[in-house]
Amino acid sequence: MTMARRSLLEQARSENGIRTMRLEGAEGAAHLESTGMNHVDESSTFDLVSRSIQVGYYVVRDTLMTPARMDGPAHLDGPEPRIFFTFVVSGAISIRQSGRTRRVGVGEACILFEADRYTISVLERSRFISVGVPARAADSRGVVADTKLKLLPSQQLLVASARAFFLGLFRPQAFPLQPVEQIRATRAIDSLLLSLLASAQESTDHSRSKSAVERSVITNFISTHFTSSELSTSTVAAHYGMSTRSLQRLFSEVNQSVSENIQQRRLEHAVAILLDDRFVELSVEGVALRSGFAGSDQLRRAIAQEMDTTPTELRQKAMRRESIT
Repeated sequence: MTMARRSLLEQARSENGIRTMRLEGAEGAAHLESTGMNHVDESSTFDLVSRSIQVGYYVVRDTLMTPARMDGPAHLDGPEPRIFFTFVVSGAISIRQSGRTRRVGVGEACILFEADRYTISVLERSRFISVGVPARAADSRGVVADTKLKLLPSQQLLVASARAFFLGLFRPQAFPLQPVEQIRATRAIDSLLLSLLASAQESTDHSRSKSAVERSVITNFISTHFTSSELSTSTVAAHYGMSTRSLQRLFSEVNQSVSENIQQRRLEHAVAILLDDRFVELSVEGVALRSGFAGSDQLRRAIAQEMDTTPTELRQKAMRRESIT
């Protein structure tokens, strides 16, 4: 199954609300330790409050907890290795992986790859925001030059902006998100985290790191302009003063070409509109044109290829789900 198809299916299935979990005292500590991968320093005073939301393929958690240690992942050969972005709001945590230990204090952030086992220690009562994403989402955009644990300093403006953005997502009045809002929020998270990844690369291979940054910039440009039917590999190349061949070579190192990236953005946008009951009167042709497709036939072919359905069937299924709920 292609990444585009998986992203579309996850968009349609994702939960649409804030989930809250609270663990307290010895009973809560025992529950946390039951996996065999966690240890609580003082069970009698243990306290954990975690809120989580899912936006597309991103899972965002806002956690406030007393000191504890968490090990992971249990299995490195699992089907879905992830990348975690963690932003410390208060207190401090430390992360150890592959011989590296990083202390992350207030205002700082770190990027953790499930490339090797790791230990996260909450050093004091701390609040932190963590964002988990399948590694394939970043790999396909070509910005991962190495998978070492990375610390992002508090002085970096993008870190503060990202932390404020994720804290803002936990406003109860923001939910439930309509499908179009889901895709817009997903796109905003894409841009933030891909920019953080690109800026954090410490690869000794300078040319590889430079290529990762260039791909990130181009990917963000596509995310902004995909609704124009004129956008194509050749027009993107012309915008950046490159030949089409040079642009294709830049993306040949990763799993998704420029044309596939444009197609995925358009398809995600079209599916979001089809799932959104506010656009039920908009024709399939109108959905196609709003999403950057040349017309309804092109949209139908894309949905048939990636989702084995039609725009009309997709819309009808969404309407049936709405009527049930």
